[in-house]
Amino acid sequence: MALPMWLMWLSSAARAVAFAAAASILYDIVRCTRRMMAIMTGVWPITALYRGPVAIWAYRTRGLSGGQRHHNDRGAAAAEPDGHDVFKGVTHCHGGCTLGDIVGAWAVFTRCVSRCSLGPYTVD
Repeated sequence: MALPMWLMWLSSAARAVAFAAAASILYDIVRCTRRMMAIMTGVWPITALYRGPVAIWAYRTRGLSGGQRHHNDRGAAAAEPDGHDVFKGVTHCHGGCTLGDIVGAWAVFTRCVSRCSLGPYTVD
């Protein structure tokens, strides 16, 4: 069963928007001198691959705070994380999982290709 042509165009457009969002965030990271955790410089473009323009909004409103903790009236760090901290933590986790999925899939694929080329010595 072939996929409808409108679905092919829609998926191509969504993919193009996601790559444009990732490129936009990556350009901003390279161009700007704002400080953020090193891991987040890789997480934000990866997040844009599956969230698209929403990732640009989140990066601009949530990601550029420089990792500053919120403080209470006495200057001590807040005991419980707020929604901002939870959002960044979840984004960090999803970015790592996505990167693991991409690297893992290619690692399994290349390993399979190299083993399949052994002919009769391939183990199922």
